[in-house]
This record gives sequence, C-alpha cells and structure tokens, in this order.
Amino acid sequence: MKYVLPALRALIAELLMERYSLTQAEAAKLLGVTQPAVSNYLRKVRGTKLYSLFKKSPKVTEFAETVAKVLISGRDFEDWCKGCELVRCDEEIMKELSNMLSLELDRLIIPPCAPDSRIHISVND
Repeated sequence: MKYVLPALRALIAELLMERYSLTQAEAAKLLGVTQPAVSNYLRKVRGTKLYSLFKKSPKVTEFAETVAKVLISGRDFEDWCKGCELVRCDEEIMKELSNMLSLELDRLIIPPCAPDSRIHISVND
C-alpha cells in the first residue's frame, strides 16, 4: 500500500538500526529495499505519512518488533498481511488514512492481501 508499507518499513528500519546496531545497508538488505530508501526513511523523507501514528500504536509497534526479530534471525518475514490487518482494525489510523486520501471512511477499502503478499488499496465507488 502506498502509505502503509513505507511507514512500516520506516519503523522496522529504525528498530533494526537502533536496537540491533545495523548499518543502513544491512537494514536495507534485510528489508529488501535499497540503502537510499532506508536513508530516506530515517530522514523522514519517505514513509512519513503514517509513521507517527504507527509509532504510537502498541499493536503496530509490536508487529514491527516481531518483523525485526524475524529478519535479524536470518529468516524471511512472510506475514506482511498481519500489518495490514492491524492497520485495518485501528480506527485512528484508518481515519488518518481516509483524511490523507480525502475520502469518506466508508469508501476506503483495504482488501485482504493477495497470496503474493503485496498490499493494495482501492476506493469503493
């Protein structure tokens, strides 16, 4: 999703670097993004739209910590859909997302993730 995934990656990159003392390049490799993308997350150039809300949400923060632990252990994280579910169930985040997209909340639909784990967003017309 245009806003959710970058904000999650920003939170996870920050955790990987602060808690596990990784470099930007190491964090990028684990997240499957480039080092410049991680740099942009840390400088709040990318992934900023929902980042502060995610940081305040205990469930989203716990999800980010789980992802970081899995990645640090050398395994791939495959349940990105869980992050989408957490966002979908958080009324404050959904309201903010609706405001950012200038949509009525009832027109905003975040469908279940596809098997390829890509997160999509659509508008109910």
